[in-house]
Amino acid sequence: SIALPDVLAVNTEKSMIFTIEAKSGTSTSLPVPMDQIERCLDWIKTFDIYKKRKVLLAFKFLSKKRLGIGKYESRELREFFKIWDESLEITDCVCNYEGKIFSRVNGVRKEIFLQECQMPFKTKQRLTQKT
Repeated sequence: SIALPDVLAVNTEKSMIFTIEAKSGTSTSLPVPMDQIERCLDWIKTFDIYKKRKVLLAFKFLSKKRLGIGKYESRELREFFKIWDESLEITDCVCNYEGKIFSRVNGVRKEIFLQECQMPFKTKQRLTQKT
């Protein structure tokens, strides 16, 4: 998927385009490199004919948590869908199992707050609360 988002979704009737960067895994955090966010932003900017253009970050924490090589424990499957805030500086970021998003610059983590995106299909989505 070099130079492509994981998912490109359009609705011509509603003049909407979404690029989605999807991550899944068994760890307690899932990273998104800044170049993947930039790539998604480039795609929605290219299609300026659409009135609503968004970059979504999708995270799926699998029902097994990795403890070590070949060792896992059961946990709740969790999914989070966040809308990237284009006013933010583009950085590497990471989502934790609780659905909190952190930017990562020079090894320093800072929590950022991204809007939830309610998906139009059945998910195991968990909504997070702003604090």
